[in-house]
Amino acid sequence: PALRRNAIVLCDRYLHSSIAYQGWARDLGRERVLNINSAATEGLLPDQVILIDIPVNVAMDRARKRAGLDRIEREDLAFHEAVRQGYLAERELDPSRIALIDGDQEEEAILLQIVEVRSGADVRGHTYT
Repeated sequence: PALRRNAIVLCDRYLHSSIAYQGWARDLGRERVLNINSAATEGLLPDQVILIDIPVNVAMDRARKRAGLDRIEREDLAFHEAVRQGYLAERELDPSRIALIDGDQEEEAILLQIVEVRSGADVRGHTYT
């Protein structure tokens, strides 16, 4: 309904997550996962994807500092590296849709880059809450 109203819809994980996790890291095949997702979503593609990339060891250190690791976070480092490489491969296939942001920096710097990607404007020096 929100898309029919031309609203902006934000999703944390969608098509590219399925492809990275199942297609690349679980070896189900990119095309297979893409076809299943395309059928399930009637071909709905995001206009913009923001890929916040971070080295696996840094991501795992951050995850351990939270309340505990979930089932996926308990996977071995090779799995997480395969997921990361899957995301990066997807970005190589569609760089105009998938913006890459370095996640190994302060939260505000990441936020500002996301706002820049979405707005197309340089917003550094501004504060967002």
